[in-house]
Amino acid sequence: MDPTIFDNLKVVLEGSIYDIDRDGIIVVVDRADLVDLARMQRYFRMGYVLTEARDTITCEVEINSQVRDFAAELQAMRLVDEKPGVRVSLCFRVENWKHDDTKMDVIHEKMKQLWEDTIIDHSLEKSMDLESGTEENRYICTLMFRNKIDESNVEEIPRLLEHTVKTMEWLLTLLHT
Repeated sequence: MDPTIFDNLKVVLEGSIYDIDRDGIIVVVDRADLVDLARMQRYFRMGYVLTEARDTITCEVEINSQVRDFAAELQAMRLVDEKPGVRVSLCFRVENWKHDDTKMDVIHEKMKQLWEDTIIDHSLEKSMDLESGTEENRYICTLMFRNKIDESNVEEIPRLLEHTVKTMEWLLTLLHT
């Protein structure tokens, strides 16, 4: 049996991320390859940080595919209004967030410019260390691409990853202003 769209894109995504890591631009900090039997989905996710700012911003790139995509691909069927493929999402996490809502508004507007065809979700996680009484905040910006991708998009993956690095660098600059 031939590899699925998911498998082919996973190999390209993983290799491209490790290439950027090898170049010293990023450091890979997380990798997950999961099968969710309850939802009948498969996920592949890699997280990385900028080499010069390891404790500040993390980017996670995730692809996922549902059983109906696998079935449609194997049977050479077309799903209603779309081809089989994988969904892509990006998650930017900023640790130790100490900024007000105006910075979040600036980030939202910039993300709309940088990542046009995405659904953008923002959240702020707060946690409290009960022993010391210190509060820590984490800002999270998740981008979900509207359209699925397939093997015809393989050439775009390195550019997508370069764009995530530029976004992380922009966020880092914003945090220091």
